[in-house]
Formats: sequence, C-alpha cells, structure tokens
Amino acid sequence: LKPKKIDGSFVSGTMFVKLATEYCKAINNSAVPTIQSAWTSVIQHQLRLCLKDAVQLYRARMNDTAMQHLPMNEDRLRELHKAAKAEAMKVFLAPKLESNDAKFREFRTELSARLKQLMDHVKAENLSTSQRQCQRFAQELYSKQIENKLSVKGSYKSFVELQEDW
Repeated sequence: LKPKKIDGSFVSGTMFVKLATEYCKAINNSAVPTIQSAWTSVIQHQLRLCLKDAVQLYRARMNDTAMQHLPMNEDRLRELHKAAKAEAMKVFLAPKLESNDAKFREFRTELSARLKQLMDHVKAENLSTSQRQCQRFAQELYSKQIENKLSVKGSYKSFVELQEDW
C-alpha cells in the first residue's frame, strides 16, 4: 500500500477526512465538488493547524526554559530561542506539504513573524526583569553599606571613599 499524494503533498487520515467533508459540503450545497478547490481548502486547514501547533509548542518551550528563569544573558536566550524555533519548525513541517506552494510559503512566513514577535516579548521581559533585579540590588547595597555612613557627618572624606563602598 502506497501513501497517497495530491500536488506533491501526502494525504494523512485527517486530511482525507477534511477532503471528504469538503466534497460533502459541495454536494449538499448543490455544487459540483472539484478536487482542486477541495484540496486547497484541506491544505489551508492543515497549514492553520500546523501553524497553531508550532506557535503553541514554541510558546510552551520558551515559557519552560526561558520565562521561568529570567533574567539570563542574551547568548543563552538566543540558544533557547533557536532550540524552540527548531522544534516549532519540525511540527510545522511534519505533514510534509509541498514547500513550493504559495499558501505554504505564506503560512511559513506567518510562523516566522509570530516566533519573532514572541521572542521580542521574551527579550523585553528579560530586560525588564534584569532592570528590576539591578535596582533591587543597588537599593540593598545602598541601605546596608552607605545610608548609615551618610547620616554620620564626616564618614566619607572624599567621593573615592564613597565609590569604594559601592
């Protein structure tokens, strides 16, 4: 038994059911079902599902590996993004649809745009978390080492002494 293909794309069980559904819709609406229009609808449906699954996987991976561990250095963040993006692309490409198809390229571009948008959000959160952590650390340092000395007149004889406490 050989896998079935239409326009270079393998027909999975889910895709076959969607194709049959499209035929039934056309017949029930007193139209003549055509393979091409039904197949185009099936491909678009499959691409929407692949896009949704890939974005969800990327979001989950970045949440588990990056967002829960912020702040982190940008190199590590890029590594995690690259790994999550590779997994998302595997999910998107899993049905082995025809990569030269215009709709395929459109959905792949959409996937790239969404992953970039999510990565930009993670970067912004990383920056914000880092800034809050630095501010908290500076405040602790000030209150533990400098604030008391500043309240006593003559504690610091020069700016250099104050700088050394920092």
